[in-house]
Amino acid sequence: MYQHTQLGTAIVVGLVLALIFTLWFGIKTLWHPISTILLAVLVSLLPLFYSLTVEVTQDAIHCSFGIGLISRTIPISNIETAQKVKNPWYLGWGIQYVPGGWMFNVSGFDAIELQFKSGHKFRIGTDDPVGLLSAIEQAKRKS
Repeated sequence: MYQHTQLGTAIVVGLVLALIFTLWFGIKTLWHPISTILLAVLVSLLPLFYSLTVEVTQDAIHCSFGIGLISRTIPISNIETAQKVKNPWYLGWGIQYVPGGWMFNVSGFDAIELQFKSGHKFRIGTDDPVGLLSAIEQAKRKS
């Protein structure tokens, strides 16, 4: 029904800047072990978090970061409500704890907040809040 991939501009820029600084630091310190470890961590994070793909089917919402090793599947039947929200800047990007639940976000401040029947919440950051909300509402009507 719906599939959208958002490039994680904020995360990619942040990681690239950190990589540049780490390379500079490594050269200046003749590759101190901390430089090597930090470089390995940053290089590992880039493919994991460079994007966020959201798929909505009749049965579930599937969110996956980057190459897909980190993901979450949410059954449509667990969703009580869905609404468009704005994330405050201090919530940041990546996988974050937010009041009442968790958030997956790679860039920007728009999100869809899912309220589960259990009372917990989950936010999905998106640069297409209207399209994502519409797909979720359509899936809820069909289930």
